[in-house]
Amino acid sequence: MLLAKRTKPPFQWSFPGGSIEPGESAAQAAIREAREEVSVEIEIVAKAGEREVRLPERRYVISVFAAKLVSGEPATSAEASATGWFGIEELTALDTTPGLEESAREAERVFLAAKG
Repeated sequence: MLLAKRTKPPFQWSFPGGSIEPGESAAQAAIREAREEVSVEIEIVAKAGEREVRLPERRYVISVFAAKLVSGEPATSAEASATGWFGIEELTALDTTPGLEESAREAERVFLAAKG
């Protein structure tokens, strides 16, 4: 799976992503954020779930999608200091955002089920 190391707090590895813009669906935002953050074009395969993250100053609802790479090579950006392809077994060695491993397992399950 493709992960990006955030250049902003919490400075951890996570899926590329960000806020939904007005008039945009969560899936459209995921496609746009992959393009903007790590310079790749993706195709959504299926929604893999949602999780909620509560911080003292803010609440986030994170939509997780299983996707496939359509084109591009992952690159760093103002929002991603590093990028990389990782297997689920490698996540324990990384400083990841909370819940990433669980979300990655669900995305993998959904991706494989969609492939038949």
